[in-house]
Amino acid sequence: MRVEYRPTVAEDLAVAVDQVLPHRIQATTVVIDGRVMGFGGIGFLPDGTVVAFVFSVPEAKNFPVAFHRAGLKTMDMIRRMGLHRVVAEATKDNPAAERWLVRLGFEPLTVLGRTVFVWTRR
Repeated sequence: MRVEYRPTVAEDLAVAVDQVLPHRIQATTVVIDGRVMGFGGIGFLPDGTVVAFVFSVPEAKNFPVAFHRAGLKTMDMIRRMGLHRVVAEATKDNPAAERWLVRLGFEPLTVLGRTVFVWTRR
């Protein structure tokens, strides 16, 4: 198995997103054996909020280590950029996604009955 990490390009978005993203992103694409399996990174919302995200094909669940490494690359990018606060949401009813966000350094915060995960520079 050959895993490659590269900067995300516009063509990668069509693999996992069926719409034009409404904001600017900086992301890393995970390519396994020549196939784009997904991408993740940070998005910059118009109101100034910075969000972390992952979009992937269903088969990506078979490659947790590859996606964890991509998550670590995103966390390095967040630190290098000097960001102070990043918000993420876990897929509903996916405890593994919640555990992964905590492992990456995000803390759960429940607001109006909805749990979001926040990373804050210390």
